[in-house]
Amino acid sequence: MDGSEISDIERFGIGQPVRRREDRRFITGAGRFTDDINLPGQAWGYVLRSPHAHARIRAIDLGAATAAPGILGIFTIADLDADGVAEIPTQAKVPGKGGSEMFAPTRSGSGARVCQGLGQAVLENTAYDTASGQFLAGSFMDYAMPRAEDLPPLEVSFNPVANPSSELGVKGIGEAGTCGAPPSIVSAVCDALGIAHLDMPLLPEKIWHALQQTGLRAAAD
Repeated sequence: MDGSEISDIERFGIGQPVRRREDRRFITGAGRFTDDINLPGQAWGYVLRSPHAHARIRAIDLGAATAAPGILGIFTIADLDADGVAEIPTQAKVPGKGGSEMFAPTRSGSGARVCQGLGQAVLENTAYDTASGQFLAGSFMDYAMPRAEDLPPLEVSFNPVANPSSELGVKGIGEAGTCGAPPSIVSAVCDALGIAHLDMPLLPEKIWHALQQTGLRAAAD
């Protein structure tokens, strides 16, 4: 990149210095926060999340909560879906290089998540009939995708180190789970089997054949 491109990044991109304009009212006690707002007839909302990671919630008993004093309404995911609340924006748009508008995808109001990385590594398989060329997994009756009960509890962490293969030392964070899960899972299986490589998806028959091969090699040694 030339100097003009670097200038555009510094001028419009993430990390640019921004002069703060709100400090004076904060340090003089004139700041106003959400808890300072008290309007006539004001109600408070609370988002209750499941304490169980990757659980498939089949039913919710709202009896006790509905009968609690002061409750005006309880809304579940089913209510959001019924009212057509399908997409909720969850990102602040940051200007890109040259001041261009950032594309900000929305997120589903139902909180649905598909663990693509795990599916790619161990489940999802595009199989074709060798005689006719017909796709054998044309629907989700035959094409396996991960469900909530397929997943163990997950812990997310960050390792903020510079990327030695990038001129700026940066690395992408989008699709982190999708990009990181397949090599992690496959590497763990290959390490357990004592082999160097195994093609995805790691279907049971592939694992079985790999075990047979490693067993034969071990017997030969």
